Amino acid sequence: MDKNTIFRAELHIHTPASKCYKGPKNDEEYISILKRAKEKNLNVIAITDHNSIEGYKRVVQIIEKSKNDLDTLRTITDSIDAKKRVKELNRFLKCLESVLILPGVEFEVNNGIHLLVIFNPNTSINDIEKFLNEGGYNEDSFGKENDVFSNWSIFDLYRESQKYDCVILDAHTDSSKGIYNTLQEGTTRAHAFSDSALRGICYKSEKQKYNIQHLLASPQYQRKSPVAFLKASDAHCINEIGRDQTFFNIDKLDWESIKSAFDNPNECIFTTFPEAQIIINNVSQTELCLCVPNANENSLEQLLKSFCALANSMGGFIIVGADSIDLINGVVIDGEDEFKRFIDFIHDSSRRISGLVISSINPYPIKDERYIFIVRIKGHDNLVDVDNNGYIYQAKNNKIKLLNAHEIDCLIKQRMNNKITDVLFTELNAINTRTSYIESYLQSIPILSSYEELSENLLSLVSLNIVDPFPLSDQQRKSVVEKFETCTNGKSRGNVFYFESFQKPRLQDAYLRITIPRFAVNGLKSLDHKPSIYIVPGGAVYYSEKIMHCYNRMGVPVLRIAPRGQYPIKFLCAFLKSSFFLWLLKNKYDDFDLYRKEIMTTIQVPKIHVNNPSENSLIQGIESEFDEICKMEQAFLKKEVKNYKDFVSETQSHNKRTQELFYKIDEKIYELLRLKKDEIETINKNLKASNVFL
Repeated sequence: MDKNTIFRAELHIHTPASKCYKGPKNDEEYISILKRAKEKNLNVIAITDHNSIEGYKRVVQIIEKSKNDLDTLRTITDSIDAKKRVKELNRFLKCLESVLILPGVEFEVNNGIHLLVIFNPNTSINDIEKFLNEGGYNEDSFGKENDVFSNWSIFDLYRESQKYDCVILDAHTDSSKGIYNTLQEGTTRAHAFSDSALRGICYKSEKQKYNIQHLLASPQYQRKSPVAFLKASDAHCINEIGRDQTFFNIDKLDWESIKSAFDNPNECIFTTFPEAQIIINNVSQTELCLCVPNANENSLEQLLKSFCALANSMGGFIIVGADSIDLINGVVIDGEDEFKRFIDFIHDSSRRISGLVISSINPYPIKDERYIFIVRIKGHDNLVDVDNNGYIYQAKNNKIKLLNAHEIDCLIKQRMNNKITDVLFTELNAINTRTSYIESYLQSIPILSSYEELSENLLSLVSLNIVDPFPLSDQQRKSVVEKFETCTNGKSRGNVFYFESFQKPRLQDAYLRITIPRFAVNGLKSLDHKPSIYIVPGGAVYYSEKIMHCYNRMGVPVLRIAPRGQYPIKFLCAFLKSSFFLWLLKNKYDDFDLYRKEIMTTIQVPKIHVNNPSENSLIQGIESEFDEICKMEQAFLKKEVKNYKDFVSETQSHNKRTQELFYKIDEKIYELLRLKKDEIETINKNLKASNVFL
């Protein structure tokens, strides 16, 4: 999927202009429709009344009148009522700023099939009225259905629509007024579905969607371009708006982007939340995956067989809420109690399989109020069954298979061979690692000796302070913990340094490398602006431009290093986070935790010769790279990421850029320490043997 923005669309909304509309038929109802679209977080709506454009026309008139009234009322400064009305109009117009309103018609062709014709919003109302008149509809029949007859067949509509900038959708294919259910199987239905003028198919039933997809794959129904599958509510009252939605993965919110999405529907148009769809695709394509429609007594047998099959197949995933990968209906979950009951049922059921391990149960919304649950099952060392009944199941090609005696015997032998192979491989790998480590350690001894001559004790150059956790109030503690749960890496601004547990100096998946994780807590005074280095238990090193309040629920103090004299504090922080320093810790102390007193008090850092131009140039270069990383981190933390996919993408991109800058810092430090190429190779080899991320 391309890296775009996800927009929610509801492309089938009726207004009081449809005779069958269930709500009041006044202007307030039109306004309520627009407000409801905003409440449902819709970005695109299409007004599609029966054989009429009158509803869309009235919406446009109301919006224009609201703008004109606002301009007039703003000139009245001495009226309380006028000011109140200005606020109301501002709120109403503001709620429309992020909603694209499209003109549409639910057009009934002469055999009773209903098609949505959705136009470019720049199309004039007169042109759409002309389109309707030519199709057989006028003021007397606007808004009506069933008791009026069009001049056009479905193929006439397809042909005539080519004169306009519009898209045609099968309004509800699996109803009595849709192509799939209305037309008998044969040439006419095949042509109706395969015509390139039809851009989308709106459906209700996932099973019918599955059937239509298979139908369209047959030669008779072959299309020149793909067709989109969409969900729309066909709303005839306020409460129905947004009940079903379609998601567009496009670069911006405009007609051209919407229309272009129909050229590539598989990548751009979804009827489940795209984040959930990505996860489903990844799980089903990369791991063993079984589907169970629900977690209740009706599906219990299938659930138990799935547990056994995956445990006996070295693990995999169960998607609860799906009949198959192609039939994902989800499960309706109403509130936290229902979530708990659902997950408890899965756990309670799993206890009927001796030794079964459920690694995780993660819910994902696929549409409003419907969820799938992805259950990860860990492979079992021994073959398992349900309640010791002797039936052994295995997962093959994402299906459950009951094994016979011969197959069980072969499976046991295969698993035994795999275990022996794994043990031998692990042992050989351990021997190789130890050999590599000993070799690199012997080569490291002369480097360590040489470094001692070029370095001096850290504590002779800086001030070291022990900072106890700040005594926050109950409300302040609750506030910072809640913020940490949603943003573990902190914010770009804040007055408290908060961490949960011991932290290693460098983590492979870390995306903050330098700046301190900060959180904003009300009621705390700002402290002095004084650049500092903070070191936490475990050895993680952070830089802060000012002194910070520190807090953690473990109640452990942190170390604060402040500059004393001329030793450059940014260079020092870069050095303490460098590959060379990690190598030094590993080889001198066999430990990366410089927080420990016996390590902190004996750390050696490079001597700085202020009169040496080449050294000064290197130090300035290191600090320049350091500042650039800090700026990138601040920018990264300020970004608002809308979904998990974008979060992963942004994190990976940020990591790559910062890693490149850290690599440059490492190179400059090696040059400052006058290390030779073979010595640098020894350091890198030693770090890799120690599983340190470079």
